[in-house]
Amino acid sequence: MDRQPLDLDPKSAPVAVRAARAYSDIVSPPVVFAALGFSVAWSELPFWPGLAWATMYGVITCLAPICVILYLLHRGHVSDLHISNRRERRIPYLVSFVCAVLALIVVHGCGGSRLMRTLAVCNVVGMAALGSINIWWLISNHMATIVLAVTFVGFVFGAAASIALAPLVGLTFTARLMLRRHSIAQLIAGMFVGAVPVLILAGLGYIH
Repeated sequence: MDRQPLDLDPKSAPVAVRAARAYSDIVSPPVVFAALGFSVAWSELPFWPGLAWATMYGVITCLAPICVILYLLHRGHVSDLHISNRRERRIPYLVSFVCAVLALIVVHGCGGSRLMRTLAVCNVVGMAALGSINIWWLISNHMATIVLAVTFVGFVFGAAASIALAPLVGLTFTARLMLRRHSIAQLIAGMFVGAVPVLILAGLGYIH
């Protein structure tokens, strides 16, 4: 982005900006993927096995990357938690991709459920695409993740569930644009990257 994000100093930001920042924290990619992991696990498995698989998936794909980002933030290698500097995103994207691959290996090798394996594949493909694009252009990970989640939910739980979650797409788009974290083009590109892996896997019969 050519302009500085509006929420770099949340304490001095207007109420609307602070609200958009808080919302962005709630629907951050790790949080959304963790929630999706629990939903998917419990859709196929009893409570305790589902909890175990979802926790494992969340620790590898969500908690581990968050810890790395917090460490980088503490060491001054990234300027803020949402990382709007494209160059600062390279290590977090690499770590997230490696973690996604590790989760796929664990889920596939240890007999994880069908949808957990599919979700893991979506995560790997999405992180590979986002990381590759980030080499030359800033793209919205928030939009990619929320659209992936809403699309995935539609195929797994039905159109009504997807429609119920659809407002999150508009809210996320508005929040990220309001905060000047991304341009409209970067947000739309994120939506595309989030939807395509799910649509391809659904077309191949892996999600139903």
